[in-house]
Amino acid sequence: MRRVFFRNLIFLFLLNLIIKPLWVFGIDRNVQNITGASSYGLYFSLSALSMFFNILIDAGITYYNNRIIAQKPDQISRLIPGIVILKFMLSILYIGITFLAAFLTNVISTQYPLLIMLCANQILLSFIIYLRSNFSGLHYFKTDSVLSIADKLLMILLFGFILINPSLRADFNIEWFIYGQTACYFITLLLATILTMPLLKNLSYAISLGALKTIWLNSYPYVLVIFFMTIYARSDAFIIERISGASYAGHYAAAFRLLDAANQFGYLFAALLLPIFSRMLGNNQQIKDLTQSAFMLIIVAATMIITICTWHSEQIMRLLYNNTIRESGDTLALLTISLLGSFSVYIFGTLLAAAAKLKALNVITALAAVLNIILNMVLIPEYGILGAAYSAIAANVFVALAEYHYIKTRLNLSIDQHTLIRLTLFIILLTIIGWGVKSFITISWIYQCGITISSGVALSFSIGLISLKQLRNLYQISR
Repeated sequence: MRRVFFRNLIFLFLLNLIIKPLWVFGIDRNVQNITGASSYGLYFSLSALSMFFNILIDAGITYYNNRIIAQKPDQISRLIPGIVILKFMLSILYIGITFLAAFLTNVISTQYPLLIMLCANQILLSFIIYLRSNFSGLHYFKTDSVLSIADKLLMILLFGFILINPSLRADFNIEWFIYGQTACYFITLLLATILTMPLLKNLSYAISLGALKTIWLNSYPYVLVIFFMTIYARSDAFIIERISGASYAGHYAAAFRLLDAANQFGYLFAALLLPIFSRMLGNNQQIKDLTQSAFMLIIVAATMIITICTWHSEQIMRLLYNNTIRESGDTLALLTISLLGSFSVYIFGTLLAAAAKLKALNVITALAAVLNIILNMVLIPEYGILGAAYSAIAANVFVALAEYHYIKTRLNLSIDQHTLIRLTLFIILLTIIGWGVKSFITISWIYQCGITISSGVALSFSIGLISLKQLRNLYQISR
């Protein structure tokens, strides 16, 4: 199973290595530079609001479906009709609750047209992710990987054409950005539907209320987990806009964009690990080696990102954006520190989800959501966008430590002490190396970043976090 994981991780990583940076830095960043901090800040805030309740569209169906299909592949034809009907019903509920929240938080009515389109995007995306869960559950990882980047590829082509055309670029506004995303999500959903059709045999469209109830009862335990995760991960954007205004939300979005891009790497691990963990647990297979290997790789990656963004945050922000404020660099540095927590959660949280330890996940993520909201309400008025960054660190580290404690004490699975010592040593040494390169090697900061990354790779080899044997195995399984 480790070979399956690493082979598909390489393929998925290569696809996303090409597409996601083009989207984040080539399109999304330029949209903010063109539309300005205030317009983009409003979009960022309303996007967060549309995400708060998007779990209602899914209601845990995707996680449930992924686990069932991974363990019982022949169930796909039986599940799809009922799930599609249920998701349509839940989409109506989602729109109603989102607009109720908008009314209660004093979102002005002139912003409602933007919000309804953002809600439509969330609905389309939810259906895409659900259809993808069938492919990952069946271990058709390459199909899942292609679908995972299809929407962004279409957006890159569409907005790339607009942004390089002077006349279109001059008229470009945030509404165009939202409507273009809607079109690309719709085309991707169409593609996912076409690819799903050959998997269906003896499809029955006679759906009873009992079937819908069964799907709901098996899915709803996942709802609160994802809801609380969305709150502690996204509430900062909305709270900043409500307290400090759209412009500050835009400046926070500028730093958050890099954190979001980095988190895509962690999401790749989770997307691949969930069906593999589910099947291994279903077959009573040993999962410690896979868990430990994934944890080492993801923490090494997180540490490299943190080191670069900590010591070169101001240069990075000035390179990417036309207008920055004094806090921009510090916000980026603080936000990336939270990757140690969020990357760990991609491993430990996925394992708990695969093991169906939903009560523990609910308690942990609920506490994190409450902690994050309280800290944001207290720190943002005092420290502005830096306060939101402090809150992000606290919430993510809390979740990581709580999930690891549960796995260690209840599942009797832990990371070897020797591995933890090596990872701690790696973090300390690479931090010192990054500081030393910046302080004593007088060359372009971009070259300094290259030296730091190269040093990180060499260091991970020298202390045994990555080995030549492991790389040879990766090469053999990727041929």
